[in-house]
Amino acid sequence: MVLVSGKDVFRLDRADLVHGYERQKVKLTGILDAKAKQIHIVKVELE
Repeated sequence: MVLVSGKDVFRLDRADLVHGYERQKVKLTGILDAKAKQIHIVKVELE
């Protein structure tokens, strides 16, 4: 699963945490690994 922000695309390491939020606006709390273009998700909240 990926997160798209403008022209940037980031892989999400915990797809199980974001399952069900597809195409919704959410707030992710996590750690960005910019080199790998990956986000380690800690928390997901609806906005």
